[in-house]
Amino acid sequence: MQLRRALGHLLRPTWRRCVAAALLYTATAHLGAVIFYAIEGGEERARAVAFQEQLQQRRELVEAALVNDTTARAALDALVSQLDEYANSKQSAPNPDALNWSFGGSLFFVLTIMTTIGYGTFVPYTLAGEVLVVVFGLVGLAVSGACLTVLADGLDKARGGP
Repeated sequence: MQLRRALGHLLRPTWRRCVAAALLYTATAHLGAVIFYAIEGGEERARAVAFQEQLQQRRELVEAALVNDTTARAALDALVSQLDEYANSKQSAPNPDALNWSFGGSLFFVLTIMTTIGYGTFVPYTLAGEVLVVVFGLVGLAVSGACLTVLADGLDKARGGP
């Protein structure tokens, strides 16, 4: 009974609804992140590995052509370093060691979809991922709106509003 009195404000229906809304929002975001991670994570890794293999093959072909020309080889090494630096700064060169579609990256992506921010820092590679963006955007926006309504109502009641 003392616990109920001490936590009485948390047990009121308004606070329970607010907590339930926050849990619903969190669960929706995490579910979306798991789905996007499962769909996109493997595809991104495969593309990154294939890109790195192609890059290595091309580099070996160019180096084989320049075996005896040390000046041209030094210029090539400098050019490749500059291109690598540029590509990595623009996130246009996939790197198997720094993937966007990790669980954290997927959660970030889902939250940008749910809040309609849509930074565009990375996008789905697969058709299933592209379709899921539309579906999850609609569901996520509805969940976001419902949760914000419940939380706003709870805050209004907490400050003594109607």
